[in-house]
Amino acid sequence: MPRTSAWLILTGAVLITMITITPHYSRAQLNPSLQTGFSQAIAAVHNAEAAGATPNETAPLVAMLNEALALNQEASSLPSNQTTQRNTLLSSANQFLTNVTNRANDLTSISTRGTYTNTVITYVIGIVAAVVGTFVYVFGVELYQRYRIKRTFEMKVSSK
Repeated sequence: MPRTSAWLILTGAVLITMITITPHYSRAQLNPSLQTGFSQAIAAVHNAEAAGATPNETAPLVAMLNEALALNQEASSLPSNQTTQRNTLLSSANQFLTNVTNRANDLTSISTRGTYTNTVITYVIGIVAAVVGTFVYVFGVELYQRYRIKRTFEMKVSSK
């Protein structure tokens, strides 16, 4: 009975630890008209990273996303009587999102091409290395056989 309670306590402690360690995400309050733009831009950046873009290549895109988010927050903090300034900020944020999406799509195509080229080069190098390795192995075995035959013929027979 004491072993069961110890296991229950250990299991409970592990579960509580896992629950407290897992990250909890919160969403920023976005203007509904920009929500799809942010989603598309983030998906485009993610696709670029998945296609093989380096962090140095995606860093400017993330910075532009942060600027768009800052513009959105600034627009949401304005009083309701400043609609022209709010619309200006939201259109600027929308332009940032459009730029991020376009650049990320371009980066995706460039990275995909580069990744494909690297994959083809890797396979070709592997095939060439296998062929060269096979020839080296065959040449080495042949030299060893010649050595053994030469040594056999150079043996002297002596009686005891």
